[in-house]
Parts: sequence; C-alpha cells; structure tokens
Amino acid sequence: MSNVGTVAVKIAAQRHDDPDVDTVVVWGRCGVSVLCAGIVAVTAGCVDLAAPAATENDAGPRDAATDLPGNDDVPQDLSEDLAADLPVNPEAPADVTTPVVKGPIAYWPLDEARGTRFEDRTGRTGSGWALNGAAWISTDLAANLGTENRAALRFRGGSDYAILGAAGLPSNGAPLTITLWVNAAATTVPQIFIQLTDGLRAGLALGVRGDNLVAVDGQNQILLSVPTTGAGQWQHVGFSYDGAFSHLFVDGEMKAMVRTPPPLGAVLEVWLASARGRSSFFAGSIDDIRIYERALGDVEIADIAAGAP
Repeated sequence: MSNVGTVAVKIAAQRHDDPDVDTVVVWGRCGVSVLCAGIVAVTAGCVDLAAPAATENDAGPRDAATDLPGNDDVPQDLSEDLAADLPVNPEAPADVTTPVVKGPIAYWPLDEARGTRFEDRTGRTGSGWALNGAAWISTDLAANLGTENRAALRFRGGSDYAILGAAGLPSNGAPLTITLWVNAAATTVPQIFIQLTDGLRAGLALGVRGDNLVAVDGQNQILLSVPTTGAGQWQHVGFSYDGAFSHLFVDGEMKAMVRTPPPLGAVLEVWLASARGRSSFFAGSIDDIRIYERALGDVEIADIAAGAP
C-alpha cells in the first residue's frame, strides 16, 4: 500500500506549490481523504467544503472544487485497488428463506388426565378442549411406547368431541405429516379420528369406514384406504404428503400411496372424534397427536410408532 500512497501524495503536491499549505493523505476503507489548509474534501469523489481562514498572504478562499484532485486525477490502478478493499455488508442476509421445522409444529400428548383443557406442548397452536362429555382414561400405551404416557381421551361416539388449536398449521395441499394413536370400539360405522379443515369444503380427515382405515377429503371422498387390524386395540395411524404423493401408515409401516394431494385450503379448524362436531362421531380413545410441516420418512414414522424419543 506504500507505493499507492506515494502516488497520491505527488498528485496532491502538484496542486499545492504554496509551502505554507500542508497536505495530508488519509487512507480508509471508503477511499482517499485529502486535508488541505482547513479544507476537508474528496472521499470517493464526494466533496465537502469548509472555507479556510483568510490570511494576509491569501486574497480569499480558493475554489476547492478545482483546487483538489478529483476522480479523474486518481490513477485507474489506485481506484481499482481501493474498490477491492471495500468490505461486503456483513448485515446483508445470505438467505431469507424460512427454515422448515424438523420436529413437530404441534404435539398434543394428551397426558393432562383431568379437566377439559389440554395443551400443545410446542406452544404454537394454542389450547385444545374436550367437549360434551369427552373423558380422560388411564392408558397402557406407556408400556408400548416406553415413554411417559399417563392418559388418553375417550369418546362415546354420540355427541362428544374435542377441538384443537390451528394457528400456524400448514395448509392442506402443503407437505405435512399427521400421526396419532387410536383405539376404536367399532370399525364398521363411518367415524372420524381427526379432521383439518378450512371450515368450508377443503379438508383432510383420518378415520374408519367399513373395516378400513381411510384418509378422506373435505367432500368425504376417499383418498387412501387400507384394512384395519380390528376393533378394541391400539393402532398407530399416520398420514403424510410430500408435495406429490399421499401416504397412509399403520403401526409404523406404509400401507398405501397415491399421487393425489389433499384438497387445497388453509387449516383454520382441527377437530377430534367428529366431522366439525356435527357427524361421524368416533367411539373409542385417541392419544399422542403430532403434526409436522414436512413429510416424514418411513423410518421416522416407524420410530414414532415404536416409541423412539
């Protein structure tokens, strides 16, 4: 950098043959600043004038715009050298894409065991409520899962149901995964385990129909169907959509796949054990509900079904 400094000093000196004028070259990341007899000027071509004090040898202030070296006076190699020395803005974000959450964006363990209110353990979607007589039961799932699992919600299949928080859940038609444990008292009557809907016609629901586990759309049309393992026993049910294919899982194994997305629409309501609290009431128990904003792989769903943390 010393050679470049010498060139700049010579340029400034050629402009000031007055021995009383001091010339200082100041180096910085923004360019060259030349301080001449009280005049502060020239930083990357920008001129800021401060009038010098008059002296008996000076008839008046110099024209700083013509008296100081401008961009044309700086050698091309000097300008290029300074430009190369400019820092990149460290505050500029490299990527503003919102990252996908790896874990569940909603998780209801249903371990409260009392009261009508239960919580999403992630804290994202808000509280859930057990309504019209939905009751808590103790469960033997703790032995199956190898984790703490003290309770589950039981529904009679008449008019009782539960509602869940829906804030921040992915829209139907976006990649997602839903998993839950169910124990159906009967499997021949159409029943809904869980339903995600926009409150109108777009939606996705998991349930049973004619001894089959099914995934249905908002118009009650079947997207996927696989035989159930029977009534009166716990089953782990999972559904995923990866942006192209829908998958239905039973007890950690993928049982069906189709190139059909859930109907598009925002998720504004989440219902348990009924279709919007009006029909398809479920008789049985539900536990450990998880929703992800991505399609889990086969191994991940098998781990959840096996109780892996």
